[in-house]
Amino acid sequence: MGFEYVIAAGLAIFIFFNAKKRGNNALGWAFGTFIFWAGVLPFYFAKRYLLSGETREGGTAWNVCKYFVLMWTAFIAIIFFACMSDAADSASHLTNEYEQAGAGLGMILGSGFILMLWFIPTIAAAIIGFMSKKNSVIETGPTGPNA
Repeated sequence: MGFEYVIAAGLAIFIFFNAKKRGNNALGWAFGTFIFWAGVLPFYFAKRYLLSGETREGGTAWNVCKYFVLMWTAFIAIIFFACMSDAADSASHLTNEYEQAGAGLGMILGSGFILMLWFIPTIAAAIIGFMSKKNSVIETGPTGPNA
């Protein structure tokens, strides 16, 4: 089992218990988190019921975008380190300088691709988030069916 699955399982367990405590659909949120945590968690954090003493500002769209940027950054960082680890392991078996140079060039190009894969959605989410932020919207807990 890869460490990606361990991270997804750990997050799903955390979300299950957190959602259960708040009165949200614990099983649904946990399953979605395990399948694609970087895409599901922003919606969970933006829509989950608030406990007493908690506040949330800016509206749903702002919070989804804000948490998407955080989760997407973490997701891409995990992907980046996994890819670089695999590439370094593969490059350690190369026999001459031409193969090593090609591997180095491939790592640079791959890193650039992963950087763009992070940059474009992050900038888009930041722009959408800042454009949709409503400073007048402040939610105060408790919210939800247990309020």
